[in-house]
Amino acid sequence: VTGRDHAGRVSETRVDMGAPRPTGNVVLRVPAWHAAIAPATEEVTATTLSMGNPHAVLLVDDVAKAPVLEWGPRIEHDVAFPEGTNVEFIEISSPTVVRGRIWERGVGETMASGTGASAMAVAAHLAGHAGRQVRVELPGGSLHVDWGDDTLWVRGPAVEVYTGSISDAWLEQVSHD
Repeated sequence: VTGRDHAGRVSETRVDMGAPRPTGNVVLRVPAWHAAIAPATEEVTATTLSMGNPHAVLLVDDVAKAPVLEWGPRIEHDVAFPEGTNVEFIEISSPTVVRGRIWERGVGETMASGTGASAMAVAAHLAGHAGRQVRVELPGGSLHVDWGDDTLWVRGPAVEVYTGSISDAWLEQVSHD
């Protein structure tokens, strides 16, 4: 816990994400982004790595216009990734700021992710566009990534986004099913 609000509730945390494991680059064929004639395709290169789960990171000129909904599911299920993969799209704003969007495997577009932000920062650094300490700006907020010698740390807001309750009767029923 790195921050608390005026009422003492946790407002910021820092998490040890472990050491990233870069696995190289892979060239993928995807539908052409601005094709006038379908079904044109183009080749893109993704930086691949593991943060305990697989990631394929693509550098784009404008992350707001990135074809996340078109390319995300296609790359997630590409034969290069037999178990599927998370797909991140990054735009480098400066050596200390990376803007990104995430296609999370099995989920779809996601507003924020600790492993996704970690993968974005590592890929930006490996490509020579960013340092080892960057702010990753995502639709759901910003995370600060610090890639040290032995591990990678992510620091960011802790925000309650949902509360709910589960009835004992429902739990009883599903435990017998």
